[in-house]
Amino acid sequence: MPGATTNAYQEWTSHDLVIAASRGDAPRGVVEAEMMRRLREAIDNGTNAIQIQTRAIEGQTASSDSLGRRIYWLNLLLLLFTVGIFALTVVLTWPELRRLWGF
Repeated sequence: MPGATTNAYQEWTSHDLVIAASRGDAPRGVVEAEMMRRLREAIDNGTNAIQIQTRAIEGQTASSDSLGRRIYWLNLLLLLFTVGIFALTVVLTWPELRRLWGF
């Protein structure tokens, strides 16, 4: 990349950077800039992780909506089946019911 400079402090551990900043071993602002770069990178990684989790949750929500529709139709089918069984029971037992009730 044209104009890009190499960063010698990029290979240092965070602990070494803090020590260098406290002792004044590095040029003023260089260590702070590297620490800010690392902070920005950590925030970006955290943001990416949140976005990935959000997409996963949205996918689960979409599938649960589909499941909700299936459960709704299954309940409706069971209701119709129950009403049908009740009606069939009444129709088949109607002569006996008339005799028991006296009409």
